[in-house]
Amino acid sequence: MNPVLFIVLFGAAAAGLYRFLSRGDRKPQLPVRADLTAMVEREVRKLMHDVPVGFYETDATGKITWANERLCEMLGRASYQLANVPCWDLAPETARARVQEETLQKLSGHRALVGYHWVYQRPDGKLITIETHESLIRDPLGETYGLRAASIDMTERAETQLEVRQTTAELKALFNAFPDLFLRVDPAGLILDYRAPATGENFGFERDPRGKRLREALPSHGRRIESALREAIDENRAALVEYPDDNGKTYEARVISHKRSEVLIIVRDITERTRADQQLQTFAAELKGKNAELESALATAHEATKLKSQFLANMSHEIRTPMNGVLGMTEFLLNTPLNAEQRDYAESVRNSATSLLTIINDILDLSKIEAGKLTLERIPFDLTNVLREIAREFSIHARSKDLAFLCALPSEEALPLHGDPGRIRQILTNLLGNALKFTQSGSVGLSAEKLREAGDTITIRFSVRDTGIGIPYEQQKKLFQSFVQGDGSTTRKYGGTGLGLAISKQLVEMLGGQIGMESDPGKGSTFWFTLAFEKYEGSLQGGRPAEIPKVASRTQLMRPAAAARPAAAAGASSPPVGARKRVLVAEDNVMNQRVAKKLLDKAGFEVDVVENGLLAVEAVQQERYDLVLMDCMMPEMDGFEATAAIRRMEGAARHTIIFALTANAMAGDRERCLEAGMDDYLSKPFNLTALERAIENWVPQPNSEDRLRGILDRLRPALRT
Repeated sequence: MNPVLFIVLFGAAAAGLYRFLSRGDRKPQLPVRADLTAMVEREVRKLMHDVPVGFYETDATGKITWANERLCEMLGRASYQLANVPCWDLAPETARARVQEETLQKLSGHRALVGYHWVYQRPDGKLITIETHESLIRDPLGETYGLRAASIDMTERAETQLEVRQTTAELKALFNAFPDLFLRVDPAGLILDYRAPATGENFGFERDPRGKRLREALPSHGRRIESALREAIDENRAALVEYPDDNGKTYEARVISHKRSEVLIIVRDITERTRADQQLQTFAAELKGKNAELESALATAHEATKLKSQFLANMSHEIRTPMNGVLGMTEFLLNTPLNAEQRDYAESVRNSATSLLTIINDILDLSKIEAGKLTLERIPFDLTNVLREIAREFSIHARSKDLAFLCALPSEEALPLHGDPGRIRQILTNLLGNALKFTQSGSVGLSAEKLREAGDTITIRFSVRDTGIGIPYEQQKKLFQSFVQGDGSTTRKYGGTGLGLAISKQLVEMLGGQIGMESDPGKGSTFWFTLAFEKYEGSLQGGRPAEIPKVASRTQLMRPAAAARPAAAAGASSPPVGARKRVLVAEDNVMNQRVAKKLLDKAGFEVDVVENGLLAVEAVQQERYDLVLMDCMMPEMDGFEATAAIRRMEGAARHTIIFALTANAMAGDRERCLEAGMDDYLSKPFNLTALERAIENWVPQPNSEDRLRGILDRLRPALRT
């Protein structure tokens, strides 16, 4: 309800009540009236408490005896701050004496009660405009014993009115500044009024065209404008007429049908625009030629981008291929008898190569993210299993530095979810690696907790805590940027590229989560991120989802083993119980051949080696292999073509398990391997553990009894001698 209307109605109701209570003989009904008056006063105050109008009441001396909550809110004061305060104290200090005199005159009946506006300054310094309407409070005998005031905050309305006045003045000034000629014309073309610009230009019209027809005021083109006028009225739309004058200028008359009895014509000088249009046509012709050049340049840029991607893929292959040899041979060297000095040298080589590989991976990941080519998986996995494997790996690293490693899981039971376990491992590996690097004493901790669980969705908060050196406050805002660490001294002392946190942040955001940190310099840091997952509703077997694979590193497993393995693969090439599994390695690099063969020999496999895809197809055609490790880039025939040829050759009756063994790590490599018919993907360089984990998910393993029988079969010839 409009507040002013409410005040009027409220006053009328109060007056009616007063007349009702005052009619008839006063004295015999005085006690009854007093009771009714008190009851009415209570109801009135209750009503005034709930309305959006500020009310206050005074006694006969003008002191405030009661105020409702709306008034207190409006004035920015509590009710106790208004109690017994003279109402004129609310007025500005310079006006208090006048307001006091007027208020006392109103209470004595010597001054009329009229509404008024006044400005009040709240305790917070804000000035508000208030509209107040007053009425006298009388007892049953009609004696005045106070004043009741209803107040409305008119600040917004006053500001709006001020804005309207300012806007009107601005529009008037703007209108007067227009360089156009305005004509008010009747439907017959008679000019009723006009306004010429301050420049004095007449746009071809006579100086004072009022009272003349358009054809008279503008003899050369007036008839055309009259025709446009009739068209604008009939079709109720604007019409345009362009016309030149004798001085080489061009004008545009815009005819606007304001109402059927009146038309507005705005005449504008468009000489410059006409010249600009002519120049624009010239430019358009030139631009067409430039566009052709740009299209050619764009094609060149696309080709350059393609070449860049190919360069990164080739560089990845060329770097990883020798790196595989370095790491593989170093691992073999460490498994031979070495003295302390030799072992120290070999371990330094391995650690340096591993660090270099980490840098290569980070740079490639960052390139893929920035190019928008990094793909995410959505597969079922057991989060508890992922966290346990990560904790097991990093607890070993922590123990080597005499640090305690703490781990808190969201559940001791399996927690089956849909998501990208490889990227979760990558993020946690980055955070835990940093925590271990910057912690010299104390502990490093990994925790995961359920934040929210609603329907099929669960939100997990992952945290990595350490008691390391912490991060200076002024440097914390720079974190999560590429190539940024805490400060220069940290970089020099601890090394690193500063890419890990930047990659982690972008991965978390790609997964739809948030990442942050808290750090206290000298005491440690906590890095956290939250991710929402969809629950996996598959059946559980032995505490693990039936179709969920064990999660290894992000470069190993590509899809669920049990779900992806073809039915024929399980029994197509199984050798007799106790026999060694046969593996074919298709690899053109001699060093990588030696590394792969050595790793497989140590794992107990029988290994054949070929150097190109053609020989791999011939070998599979002649022999049954439990597994083929297929390099993707080989002479004669690459791994993709060789795999496709093997699948065509086998048909539906046979399925040889094929792993892509490649140094490529660019976006699309994994998808290309799957499309070619490969079963899994191993990125070079890899170690024995990675190879064994991948094989374990695909190649059927003999049970303990079968393995023992196989060992005894191999030992029997020796025992007989």
